[in-house]
Amino acid sequence: RNLFDCFDIVDRGLANNQKKNHLQQTDEDELEPHPASYLTALLPGEACDDSFLAITAQSILFEIHRIVGEGKDSAPLEMIAETLLARKISKEEIEEALDHLLMQGEIHEVEDNCFIAEE
Repeated sequence: RNLFDCFDIVDRGLANNQKKNHLQQTDEDELEPHPASYLTALLPGEACDDSFLAITAQSILFEIHRIVGEGKDSAPLEMIAETLLARKISKEEIEEALDHLLMQGEIHEVEDNCFIAEE
């Protein structure tokens, strides 16, 4: 199951592909697209935090599956966060997405800061 299933990407989201990318201000006052802005252009409606939440949550699920697929019993938060932080996803976005996934029952915390995905 994919978190983007609730979005009608084919019919509505691709129309947004021509919209201006979501931009963030850098320290040098230059405009630079957020690393995930190309994905939000595929989502229906305006780019917002919910789009980044969906992207971050999906990335967390991918990481949990990857880590568990390598033979670990669960995915430690440190390993999940290391990969996502390298992709310039902020600590706050990671925490928000983890909370969302836990509340939705998509992941379970089996030990302190160790997670598995719902089967």
